[in-house]
Amino acid sequence: MTIYTALCLKKTNRKIQIDSLCFGFWRALLGVSESGNFPVAIKTVAEWFPKRERAVALISLAASLHQGWSANMYTTVSDTFPKRVVSSIIGFGGSAGALGGAFVSIFAGSILEFYKKAGHIETGYTVMFTIASGAYLLAWIIMYAFAPINKIAVID
Repeated sequence: MTIYTALCLKKTNRKIQIDSLCFGFWRALLGVSESGNFPVAIKTVAEWFPKRERAVALISLAASLHQGWSANMYTTVSDTFPKRVVSSIIGFGGSAGALGGAFVSIFAGSILEFYKKAGHIETGYTVMFTIASGAYLLAWIIMYAFAPINKIAVID
């Protein structure tokens, strides 16, 4: 259970529910407070790492930020679904991620090969990084569309 969930619990009719307005407020406050982290991290990498090590440092930074998103997804699942189905839901998500990763690597290879033949490989990388950065926004929109109100799912 996340701290936001604990702050927003309310008891009604012998059931514990999450106040979605309270939950949204605390999540938004977290997002605003973390918004300066990425520019500071990029500046830190640029100043502290030699040029030939910056790519590895930036990829490491991106991987750690992705893990933050993954942890957010796991807590959303564990806060929404009953204990007995949490592992199945996360397993389905992991399988979908693995299949998506396989298809994205084929797609990325095709895009980069196309732009390499055209003599503009940097455009291929721009396209791929744009898709990668937009994927998180798309995932958030999909998550919000399927679960607009944070309440416990009932599974028979």
